[in-house]
Amino acid sequence: MFYKMSSLTRDSATPSALVSPERRNLIFSTPSSLAQSLRTLSSTHKHVSLITMMPPLLRTPDGAHHSNLDFDPLLTYLSAYPIEYIHNAKIPCISTNHPSNIILLTCDARGVLPPISKLNSAQTMFHFISGYTSKMAGTEDGVTEPQATFSSCFAQPFLALHPMRYAKMLADKIEHHKANAWLLNTGWVGAGATTGGKRCPLKYTRAILDAIHSGELAKVEFETYETFNLAVPKSCTGVPSELLNPRNAWSQGHDSFREEVTKLGGLFVENFKKYQDEATEEVVKAGPDVKV
Repeated sequence: MFYKMSSLTRDSATPSALVSPERRNLIFSTPSSLAQSLRTLSSTHKHVSLITMMPPLLRTPDGAHHSNLDFDPLLTYLSAYPIEYIHNAKIPCISTNHPSNIILLTCDARGVLPPISKLNSAQTMFHFISGYTSKMAGTEDGVTEPQATFSSCFAQPFLALHPMRYAKMLADKIEHHKANAWLLNTGWVGAGATTGGKRCPLKYTRAILDAIHSGELAKVEFETYETFNLAVPKSCTGVPSELLNPRNAWSQGHDSFREEVTKLGGLFVENFKKYQDEATEEVVKAGPDVKV
């Protein structure tokens, strides 16, 4: 069974894996971050399209003809419709090709994760198992300010086995098909969401995706981002270079930056303690370098 959401499909075998019809790119994200992040991933890309944001039962996004219905326009609503309603949809939504890029999608409200990072095998498993994102106001009932949250494999409620089992399967597939793995962050830059930061502009995230799709980004020079030890590109067409490294984009002073990076790193390390019983030493060491 499939849920058809715009040109994206949700495969019941991977309940939180959003797959483009051409299966060129596989994107993992928690349900709570979809509303925020898919706005960023939409628009000009033929491989990634937006889930329609509109209240259930409505036929028009602005509700102009349904003013008698009671809904909060500030909350996020998701609607679905048959894939056949899209005139140029690829039907059936399958392909013999495997993804060339694996994208782990997050939204960091603290402003200290890079907009894009290239992951090695151990880092891919660590961040896949961690499933980090930020719950944003309006995406869930009762959430009024950004909250850090972790959902193992971006699908914690659906897991029947230890997360390391799924992470190992993913890493094996990546290695076998020579795919690139990325951590894409559509969250805040310059500072945190509550301390003067701004969301990473849509045009920059789109430019990053374009560079991933074309293969350009995998060929640029990278530098190591402190604490998280992530490989961050020094350049990306259409994106200011200072934005690619959170340290360079930070506007609140060195001490503030160091404090926020350490706090977030500590949350990762503390969360991952739950999975250390089956995780390899290499995967454990792929996490942030902080003492908890």
